[in-house]
Amino acid sequence: MSEQSFEGELKKLEVCVEELGKPNIPLNESLDNFEKGVSLFRDCQDFLDQAKQKVVQLQEAPPKMDTQPKSNFEDALKLLERCVEELGKPNIPLNEALGNFEKGVSLFRECQEQLQHSKQKVIELKMVGGSIKETPQSK
Repeated sequence: MSEQSFEGELKKLEVCVEELGKPNIPLNESLDNFEKGVSLFRDCQDFLDQAKQKVVQLQEAPPKMDTQPKSNFEDALKLLERCVEELGKPNIPLNEALGNFEKGVSLFRECQEQLQHSKQKVIELKMVGGSIKETPQSK
């Protein structure tokens, strides 16, 4: 048996709906198609619920605080831009979109950590007489 996907189940549901729209279909066939459609609709809803749950988990997960950045800021930012670009493509499969979203969240957090680390370095470099004198950051 092949692995189910949201797109595959949605396509089956669309076929079911088309069948229900045909004229002169016997009642038993219509009821069978309707029952099958309800089941497929629930399967699609389950896929979407799981995707939503994963997105919420990713958004609510506390960022990992690494002491050393995984890559330089520019490389991480380029990878993040690529993830965003992929997410913007039409007809991207749900699992692929979730994978790109997860990778994007990780890269976003990595970029944030690197920016925070850089900001801390700037503050440390501005130390005057043993105490930190924080001045507004220039853009």
